[in-house]
Amino acid sequence: MNHERQIPVGDGAVMSIPGEELEWQLRYGNPAAVRYSAASVVGSYSYLLSLPERELLRRVRIIKKAISAKWPASGHVKTQTIDNNSVVGSANGN
Repeated sequence: MNHERQIPVGDGAVMSIPGEELEWQLRYGNPAAVRYSAASVVGSYSYLLSLPERELLRRVRIIKKAISAKWPASGHVKTQTIDNNSVVGSANGN
């Protein structure tokens, strides 16, 4: 199961994005089993918001590109941009 994905964003920096099953596990499964993945994703998001706008947008573009790429050992992630700021996607294309 892929709970988080590490995305290189340049200069050796890496950010975490939710993996295929993280949201499902947090909502319906065993949240304790994915707490470190969830904390990593929340930490990356919090750090992202602390960046200057230019760097924030550069990293968001990298993350959006990574989300639209194929997840390791699974299918294609369908993404959808909502109000030019957030990306929603799922591993099964829904």
